[in-house]
Amino acid sequence: MNDSKIHIFAYRSENIHVEFNDGRVEGDLNKVIWGDLENIVSSLLNIFNHVGKAEAVSYFSVEGKDNVQIGKKIAIEIASITECDIKILTESFLNQIKKGDMINPDLFDEHSCSFNEIVKKEVRSFLFQNGNKQIKQDLEIDVFGSIMKLSGRFGQLENNVINLDEPPEIHIANVNGLIKHSRMAHLKLASSKILITYFNQNDFLPLHNLMLSDEPQQFILQQKHDAGGKKDWYLNSFEKCSDESLNFQLT
Repeated sequence: MNDSKIHIFAYRSENIHVEFNDGRVEGDLNKVIWGDLENIVSSLLNIFNHVGKAEAVSYFSVEGKDNVQIGKKIAIEIASITECDIKILTESFLNQIKKGDMINPDLFDEHSCSFNEIVKKEVRSFLFQNGNKQIKQDLEIDVFGSIMKLSGRFGQLENNVINLDEPPEIHIANVNGLIKHSRMAHLKLASSKILITYFNQNDFLPLHNLMLSDEPQQFILQQKHDAGGKKDWYLNSFEKCSDESLNFQLT
């Protein structure tokens, strides 16, 4: 690990009693419930990897002669982002997932920063999966010596936020398959990944014609929610791919 990396620690608040015998650590290390820790760290990594480079590993730290602190250590490359930015990003995310009043989009504007949209999107995603769930054990996140605690329950989103559609995205792909009765198209991306999207019935014949061609097309896709909150891809439009967009996509 080089000197250009800084670290954030997320761990179980209560240390675990252990004994050190002949170089071995013996104790009930299974007391750590990793689910909440893993989810929080995963979200923080998503945020940091938008603005730099980050990775996480499990760690334990000896506290006194017979206790250890167990959790996750996040290492962040700070070449293009400051320590102050990292602190703002982390604290903004953690404050928004805490239990309190239901989260409204306007709250994100109270402490705006240049990476506000990144945090907002990750908070929505996290609370969509974990909103109002019990935090199974008290947790602490050490951000450069500033300790933030999480206990009780996670916060939750208002219904209109939960069902907020994602912004449209541009994808370069070939039509790999069509299912007419369910209006689902299989799009093969440059990475060979297959993305399944719903399409308008009027687009069936043009899409069917594209199955006969190996020429990539530019698709405008959007993730939308149905009444039950399920999120799927929908095809907004498509057109012949320009050389510029094709080169950009493949580099």
